[in-house]
Amino acid sequence: MRAKTKELKRKALATAALEGQKIKKTKQKKEIRVAFVVNFGSAWKLDCLYELMQNDPHFSPCIIIAPIIGQNSDWSQSEVSAVLNYHQDRNREIYVGEVDDDFNRNLLEKIAPDIVFATNPFALVPTSLHFELIEKYLVCYVPYHMEVGRYGGDQAQYNSLFHNSVWKIFSPHSVSLKTFQDVQIRQGENVIVTGYPGIEKLISPSSSQDKAWKPGVGKKIIWAPHHTIDTPSLPYSNFIEFAEFFKSLAGEYSGRIRWCFKPHPLLFPKLLNHPNWGEERTTSYFEFWREHESSQVETGEYIDLFKESDAMIHDCGSFLAEYLYVDKPVLYMWSSPNVTSFFNDFGLKALSACSRADDETHIRNFIENLIAQEDDMQLSRKSFLQEWSFEGCNSPSERILSHLKQELSSQS
Repeated sequence: MRAKTKELKRKALATAALEGQKIKKTKQKKEIRVAFVVNFGSAWKLDCLYELMQNDPHFSPCIIIAPIIGQNSDWSQSEVSAVLNYHQDRNREIYVGEVDDDFNRNLLEKIAPDIVFATNPFALVPTSLHFELIEKYLVCYVPYHMEVGRYGGDQAQYNSLFHNSVWKIFSPHSVSLKTFQDVQIRQGENVIVTGYPGIEKLISPSSSQDKAWKPGVGKKIIWAPHHTIDTPSLPYSNFIEFAEFFKSLAGEYSGRIRWCFKPHPLLFPKLLNHPNWGEERTTSYFEFWREHESSQVETGEYIDLFKESDAMIHDCGSFLAEYLYVDKPVLYMWSSPNVTSFFNDFGLKALSACSRADDETHIRNFIENLIAQEDDMQLSRKSFLQEWSFEGCNSPSERILSHLKQELSSQS
C-alpha cells in the first residue's frame, strides 16, 4: 500500500510540474480554447458554464463526445447519439470521438484546446480522451455528482491518480473540500469550492409547460433506481428486490399517478450481464415503462423532468441532494439499516430532508400522501436548502469562470 501511494505521488507531482509551462503558454493567448469531454448525457452538469463561455470573448468552447468503452456497444452508441442530439439542439460546436486513440489524438490536434473539462474521473472512455489529456492540457474537473457518498476510504472519488493530477477540481461544497484535504495526496491544493453548477437550472424559473412528461392525468412521480445491484462496496440499490413491485404500482395507480422510470445510465448494461436478468428480460422491462399508458422512460438530461414532476422515489447518490433543490416530496429507499455509513456529512443532511422507505408499505403510504397533498418533510427540506444555498451573488458557473480568468490573466 505504501509503495502504491509513493508511486501515485510521484506520477501526480510529475504531471503537476508541467502545469507552469501550460499556464504560461495559455496566458499569452487573447482567446482561450476550451473543450468539454462528455460521455453520459445525464452526467452533463455544465450547461450554464458553457453558455457563459459562449458569450465571453475570452473563451471559445466546444464539445467532444467520448464513446464509453467496456460496455454493450449498442447501448454505448445510443448514449453517444443522445448526447449528440442534445448539444446539436443547442447549436454548439461538437466533435465526436472514437474508440480508436489515434483518431482522437488527431482530433485534439485539430481542436487545439488550452483547457479541457473532464466530466468523469474514471477510465470509462478511451485513454486519449481521459488520462492522456492531463499530460498535454490544463484539465479541470467538475464532479458529475454532488458528492454525497463515502466508500472505500474515499479513494476512488477523491484520491485517484486522476484527482491528484488534474489542474483544478471545482468542488460542490465544504464537506467535499475537507475530504480532499484529509485523504488526497495533494491535500486539496488543486481544489476550489464553487458550489455545484448542476443545480443552477434546477432553481431557475421553469420555461416549459409539462413538455418533459407524457400526456396524462395524475401526480407525476419519478422512480430513479441506482445501478449498484452488484456493488457490495456501495450498496445503494434496491432495484432487484422492488422491480416487479413498481410495475404493479403503475397498473394499480393508473389514472392517478404518472410514472417516469429514470434509471442510472449504468443500470441497463449491468442488468444485461446479471444472471437473473439478461437481454430478454431487461429489454422487456424497459419496454414496459415506455409503452404503459401511465409511464415513460428517461435516461438522459432531466432538468425539466425534475422541475415538472410532483415527487421522486429513489436510492441514488447525487439525486439525494439534487432533487431537494426543486423542493418537492422525495422518498429515499434504504437498502439496509446501515446505509447511512455510505454517506458523508453533506449526504446525511440531505438524507434527513427525505422521507424514508424500508418496505412496500412505506412506498404506498408515500404515494397516498402525495395524492392527498400531504407533505410532512417540507420544513426539513427548507432547512436543508437554507443551509446549502449559494453564498453571495455569484452562481457556481460564474465562480468557475472568474477563477479561470484570474488564474490565466496576463497580469497574474
